[in-house]
Amino acid sequence: MGTGRMICEYNESKMLDNEVKYRVENWKDFDYEKQPDEDEVRGKMYDDSFLFEQYSEDVCNGLTEILHRKNKAGYWRAEVSNFGWQGKSGSAVFEITNGAELIQQVLPKTDCTFKVYNYGKGIAIQNWHHDSPMGNEWYYLVPITHDAYYKAKGE
Repeated sequence: MGTGRMICEYNESKMLDNEVKYRVENWKDFDYEKQPDEDEVRGKMYDDSFLFEQYSEDVCNGLTEILHRKNKAGYWRAEVSNFGWQGKSGSAVFEITNGAELIQQVLPKTDCTFKVYNYGKGIAIQNWHHDSPMGNEWYYLVPITHDAYYKAKGE
């Protein structure tokens, strides 16, 4: 089964580029005495942790909406292919009720850039990070029942 259209993305670099462009074009709405250049705006933005926190929260909220629409029960089977620099594959089951849990439980604990796609009744995530800089790491999450989740967990 192939992936469908992209439905969500987390890309700090793209967000930063878009925000720099916006602030340069709308510099009067910000604390600049004269129109700044992109480097000046970018330099100030790296110190703005709120900007990055807000972006992360917005993406998590979007993921939560997607997860609820696809699977209200919150039980998922996830398969990963080409994980990390060794290109490992594997699978696991998860109980995930929101976007923050998805990121914390499924993706590696490092700075990631990812795109989320429709994948049948589930989602597919293409992920980039320091051990997968080409985006070859893929996660496929499909909804499962409560019983299938507990059976897979051995409970």
